[in-house]
Amino acid sequence: MVLADPGWHPGVLGIVASKIVQRYHRPAVLLWIEGDEAKGSLRTADGFPLIDALSGLSPLLVRYGGHMQAAGIALSIGNLSAFREGFDRAAREYASGRDGVPRVGIDAKVRFDEISRSFMEELDRMRPFGMGNEEPVLLASNVCVKKHSLFGEGGRHLKAELSGDARRFEAVAFFRTELPTGPDGLLDILFTPQWTFFRGERSVRLRLIDARPSGLPVALATAGP
Repeated sequence: MVLADPGWHPGVLGIVASKIVQRYHRPAVLLWIEGDEAKGSLRTADGFPLIDALSGLSPLLVRYGGHMQAAGIALSIGNLSAFREGFDRAAREYASGRDGVPRVGIDAKVRFDEISRSFMEELDRMRPFGMGNEEPVLLASNVCVKKHSLFGEGGRHLKAELSGDARRFEAVAFFRTELPTGPDGLLDILFTPQWTFFRGERSVRLRLIDARPSGLPVALATAGP
């Protein structure tokens, strides 16, 4: 994800890039434009090797530096489009792995009826989430989409009501406009549960990370030995 704007303040780009990584689990590049150069900060996601990627794109850069988790760059405005294309391609190739199958680490498989107030309070004790302590990614299977709608500028994001195990939750998926279901109308989802507040009431909403038709095999990439 490569974003650039002349109005951004350079002092906050690293912080904002880190928040984008936490929310979307994608490498983030935020640049501000000064004269004929774009300068900014990069943050990685899921082990994506920043410096290796920048080394491969070095002919497009004026300078770069950092480490495998965070970096800074400067480049000519004329090279911005080519850099965006090359960086996004490198991130996609890394995420796809050698066999072309996207990989996402899953912390646990859960049922909807396990996502209770006490469950959420246990997650709260793990905070603050961030680099080195990522939000947990959970898997739920055989979920039914009761209804859905699009929101945001141009309808770029999706909001849905999902049901499973006699429970229903509101879910949001950013930069996604549809959910894939199987012949039985069910899907498996990767998500992070989050508190949401409305008119003084607290409830649980699911932030969707990915989805697929139900019934496919899955291997859990869990932490630890």
